Amino acid sequence: MRWMKPNLKSIYGLLGHVGPLTEPASELRTEQVRQAMMDEMAVADLSERYPLVARRIFYADTVHALWYVRSDLMTALASEWGETLAQQKMAVLSRMFEGLLPEARRYRESRRRG
Repeated sequence: MRWMKPNLKSIYGLLGHVGPLTEPASELRTEQVRQAMMDEMAVADLSERYPLVARRIFYADTVHALWYVRSDLMTALASEWGETLAQQKMAVLSRMFEGLLPEARRYRESRRRG
């Protein structure tokens, strides 16, 4: 699905430059993260009440974009399940980003405890 999306963010992209190549393994893991996020939305049919969040997850073109959608997903999950359960669900999702993002953006469980 992601490989079919053209790089239309600039004139350079329109001319056929596809940008840096990513490893197939990281693309697969990015899609797994996306699917897990969409699954959480689907469990309580949150896509109906939060269509913008669902679209942002579906159309995120990088793992970084998915990382930044987490706060919106947390809001949607908290509305349905309450903050405590939503935080637990987000902790599981956030761990899926390990190895996909630079050190500074990684989820740190120790921050949540302290």
